[in-house]
Amino acid sequence: MPRLPVFRVLTSFLVVLAGTAATPAEAGAAGSAGTVRSFWLHMNSTPTTGEVLAAEAGRRDHVVLNAWEGHLVPELKAANPDIQVFVYKDLSSTRSYACRDGADDRDLPTGIGYCDADDHHPEWFLLGPDGKRFEYSGYPGHWQMDVGDPGYQQAWADNVVADSTGAGFDGVFMDNALFSCDAYHVGVCPREYPTDAAIQGAYRSMLANLGAPAGPYRAVADDVFRRDFACGAAVVNARRTGTAPVTVELGGRYLDPDSATVTSVALPGTSGAVLRKPCPAPSPGLSPGTGAGSTQR
Repeated sequence: MPRLPVFRVLTSFLVVLAGTAATPAEAGAAGSAGTVRSFWLHMNSTPTTGEVLAAEAGRRDHVVLNAWEGHLVPELKAANPDIQVFVYKDLSSTRSYACRDGADDRDLPTGIGYCDADDHHPEWFLLGPDGKRFEYSGYPGHWQMDVGDPGYQQAWADNVVADSTGAGFDGVFMDNALFSCDAYHVGVCPREYPTDAAIQGAYRSMLANLGAPAGPYRAVADDVFRRDFACGAAVVNARRTGTAPVTVELGGRYLDPDSATVTSVALPGTSGAVLRKPCPAPSPGLSPGTGAGSTQR
């Protein structure tokens, strides 16, 4: 998947690029001074007031909003300049209910509009064993897409960045990173991905923001570790929370999570960083979606 150049990323498992917040205990270990880092999922579009936004911003570290709620971002940041606001986007579906009179809504809960895909890329729609498009069971108007298709991956990332940066979102909450082929339709898998292993390979190719690993992780100082990838590197300081920062020289120019160019990172205890660099050009005859962790058909 092409890297999101400005955004941090949350998935449906609440994974941040620089660390995790899977449980309160783990979040507390990763937060400053051992405090729990809480989040507010405001995805039901219920009306809000200035008082509600100020109260939530004052006690939250992360907020997830729908794409059409970008006007709330300035209010949240005015109340808490350090808050991180993420936009909800479904990795796996496009929504026909957001296509009206042949045109997609401006603000979508997905990265791909149904009208656009239907007109220009019908091959992105997954098919069931009966050859018909695969609709989420219990969710009318949700159509499952081919996340393993390199064209879909590129368009999803391009659209999400273009649609969301103007509103001031800090990142993306990527929902529905599915791990079974019959998710949303028990006992029935899409024709293109008939096994769990096949669907998992497709998602690995879409979520491989840093590319294929260049080798195993290694220690670069006591309890400080680095792993290099084709398109970047991950560095973690596993020392106790509150210990002094350790400066790690990167040996080259990388982009940090805020897209600043850096040649080193200074990481306090129990913190990490994901650094990006340009991906190498694919070998002749190798399509952009092939290689380690991707799906070929």
